[in-house]
Amino acid sequence: LLEDSWLALNADVAPWINMLAVGFNYMQQEEYVSWTRTQLQDLGKFVAILSPSELCLIPSDNFDSSILSTILSPVLSLSQLTCIYTQFMEQSSENTLHPVLLSAHVLCVEYHC
Repeated sequence: LLEDSWLALNADVAPWINMLAVGFNYMQQEEYVSWTRTQLQDLGKFVAILSPSELCLIPSDNFDSSILSTILSPVLSLSQLTCIYTQFMEQSSENTLHPVLLSAHVLCVEYHC
């Protein structure tokens, strides 16, 4: 699986253009405001190709704990993680946080996101 070989913690670094090409093949549309949970799940860890502003356009009700384990990876930037964190917190009543989101949590607590 490309996700495992390109987007894991100890993975070889894949050329960014290759990641974009593969990721865009998974995308059915670029209207992020109308994305469903299935579309987000299909993109999987390739959400890394989306900018923070694009991630923030995806409806927050798509971000539950089961989708987090599908999309989170160590290659996401702090800005991307912060966007995912705020989307998750908008709809979540859970008090457990995925470990990858801890840095975004600390940032949001300190700067009142």
